[in-house]
Amino acid sequence: MQVRVNRWIDGDTFEGIVETQGAVVRRFRLMDCWCPERGQTGFAECLAFVVMWFGDGVFEIANDYVHSDRYGRLVVDLRLKDGRAMSGLINAFVEARGYPRGKGWPGQSVP
Repeated sequence: MQVRVNRWIDGDTFEGIVETQGAVVRRFRLMDCWCPERGQTGFAECLAFVVMWFGDGVFEIANDYVHSDRYGRLVVDLRLKDGRAMSGLINAFVEARGYPRGKGWPGQSVP
């Protein structure tokens, strides 16, 4: 199954359309991707990174966790055409720059 990205909300959340489900726009959250939250150092840089590298492309949903998170976003793993996990590339960007990781990062308490 594929999803077309309409726009990125932040470094790990986007609005998109699942090609086989018509023109319904949904919000998606990348599984195991931890970017700075709005207002934190690196937020704008992470958003610019995903817009520049992934933009409004069409991506393969490798796993759909068939549930929404507490914000109503569908949690998914996305893969590039070469098979690499999008979350891994984004996390590497965050880690290489020493940016804070967002809410829910393993080992971090969530308020």
